[in-house]
Amino acid sequence: MTARHANAGRFRGPSVGLVWLILLLRPAPCLGQGAPSPPPALPPAPTRLAVPTVPSALPPSPPPRLFRIGYLRPPTQSPLNEEWRRRLRDALLNDPNFAAARQSERISDVVLRVCDGPQDMLQRMALEEFEIVFCPAMVYAQERSFEENQYRVIFQTRRREFDQAGTRGDLVRRRGALFVRRGSPLDRPAEKISREDVKAALDGRTVAVSGSYDAAYFYIRKLLWEQYDRCRPQFLFCGSPQEAIKAVVSGLCDVGACEESALQDLFETLPADAGGRVDLVEDANDFVRILERTQWMPTDPVLIHEDYDPSRSRVGKAAYNVLWSFYNDYSDPQKARTPLLERGGDQAYDKMAEDVKRTRGIPW
Repeated sequence: MTARHANAGRFRGPSVGLVWLILLLRPAPCLGQGAPSPPPALPPAPTRLAVPTVPSALPPSPPPRLFRIGYLRPPTQSPLNEEWRRRLRDALLNDPNFAAARQSERISDVVLRVCDGPQDMLQRMALEEFEIVFCPAMVYAQERSFEENQYRVIFQTRRREFDQAGTRGDLVRRRGALFVRRGSPLDRPAEKISREDVKAALDGRTVAVSGSYDAAYFYIRKLLWEQYDRCRPQFLFCGSPQEAIKAVVSGLCDVGACEESALQDLFETLPADAGGRVDLVEDANDFVRILERTQWMPTDPVLIHEDYDPSRSRVGKAAYNVLWSFYNDYSDPQKARTPLLERGGDQAYDKMAEDVKRTRGIPW
């Protein structure tokens, strides 16, 4: 038997190097039932303090507003002086309904804003600087002739006894008057003086008037241009109807023009020994003779900004009631010569606004 055959049945174990190689290449034993080992645990997240949610900020409240009353500087000796305006302001502030209304609409105060003249008032109205405006009729007619107009008529002024109500009862009106001083060359009865005589006498002559925004001045000038063959006198602006009348009566001018009711109102203040009541219709007085009267025109309005329309605004309604009571208090002797208020509307000034537009091209 050969040696190969003799060793065929004997077991020979692996070599030591082979054993180490097997141990190195064998995979590491798994934990559990063949499941992969879990990943290392992450460090705990840092604890955050709970921060309360802040609600979004509310819109800021609007700042308090002023209730502004605009008016022209009153002429000398006018009953509607600064003291009168202060009394009106006090009447508004002391009225409980107005106080409650202005608190609800965040109005802090009532302020008086005097205007330097009609043009200044017109410009400030365009900027909406007033809530209430005591406005000359011609200034409002100018405002209405523009496309943008933020004001509405709530009242018309009326001189006691002299201004007339319209046929519908919703329009207070007056007329302008062209008058001459007694003893002047034109002091002749109407039937004895022709329009040609008036034109010849007035061309180049000075006529005393209140101001360029006075309604009587506008309509007298319109009448002379249209009915007196484009008559163009010179005009002396006196600042008020009363001063224009005085300029004629004193002899500074022979001719003047103003509202007929202003003539009557001024002559009513004369003492009894000056001739008593003056009748302008019959020219039964020793001071002036009326040569011409203009067409009817509306009296000066009281305006309110449309934001305070009394039909929508509590403040506007309360102010409306205070003004009505304050001006129409017959029991107050201090108000004997101040105008009354009558309810009015914008339609009263439509014709005047049209007249303003139509005469813009006239080379006055």
